[in-house]
Amino acid sequence: MCCCKKIIVTLLVALSCFAVHSQGFTFKWSGGYAWQPGGTISAPLINTQTPALDQLVPMVYSGDTTGGKPKVVHNSYGQGFNIGVRLGYQINPYIGIDIGVSYASSATISCNQLHTLYLPDSTGIVKPTNGYVNANLATQSQSVTLSPAVTLSYAKPKFKFYPYLRIGLSLPVWTQIQHTTSMNLIGFSADSVTRSSPYFIGNQTNDTIKTTTKFSVGVTGAIGVVYRVHSFLQLFAEVNAQFLNLNAKAANYTGLSADGVSVLSSRGNRNTINAVPTLPFSYIGFNIGVQLFLNNKIFTDRDKFEETRKHKAKAKPKPAESESPKQK
Repeated sequence: MCCCKKIIVTLLVALSCFAVHSQGFTFKWSGGYAWQPGGTISAPLINTQTPALDQLVPMVYSGDTTGGKPKVVHNSYGQGFNIGVRLGYQINPYIGIDIGVSYASSATISCNQLHTLYLPDSTGIVKPTNGYVNANLATQSQSVTLSPAVTLSYAKPKFKFYPYLRIGLSLPVWTQIQHTTSMNLIGFSADSVTRSSPYFIGNQTNDTIKTTTKFSVGVTGAIGVVYRVHSFLQLFAEVNAQFLNLNAKAANYTGLSADGVSVLSSRGNRNTINAVPTLPFSYIGFNIGVQLFLNNKIFTDRDKFEETRKHKAKAKPKPAESESPKQK
């Protein structure tokens, strides 16, 4: 019985020492790229039959009528480049907690649409003309996100490589989405009717809409592998994913010009778009980066690189000295 107690105490002491050396703060810097799992992207409505109707609708390729309907653009604002930092604490070799801050700039999502130009005739009845509105639409987002998480790893001190799994939340603290539209008339020359309310269309028309979003909560995760360059310096690579949809809070015209002349002020109270959609920010991607691991053991070791160098120097065998001739 006494022997068993000694064994248990010895194991607990060894485990506690192992845990102390594995405890410490972590700092990560990384960058990467993400792809979209697919979602419905929104764009300004272009319809000269109802020119006073301002809203964001699903983005479609009007020239692609597969199945008898225009093809909807499936993408996500999560697609694009991102950079970020994470600060955390490794509780033991297997569990750590951290929080990250990342900045993401999405890829530009675009499409082309061709619409028949409708205008009122002399009696005021809206009818199709022989002209068309050719529109190039594009949208892109920028965002800053907080992501508290728990990391599960198998990081024994002797392992040069070890895997990890991270699970956490996505908390977008700032998001801005921009829609730009460039339109030109085909087969019709702009006149006083098209340039005035409610059309505001010239031979060349450009507008910009900025959308802000409401706060929402998403889920994020990653699986990766770490390579120990040294006790405090590590490299890592991971595959990550996020599930997040944001509800738009407001969308406003910030620019509108017809043939180079700004007509934004002429819209009056029509600069705000009331009908705003849900916006997809989910993604699947990868990141690579550097991790610093700092604990008491590393701070007390003055120079780990120097210690390693000296150890290797001692391990080298000394050259044999030549025997001196015996004195007669």
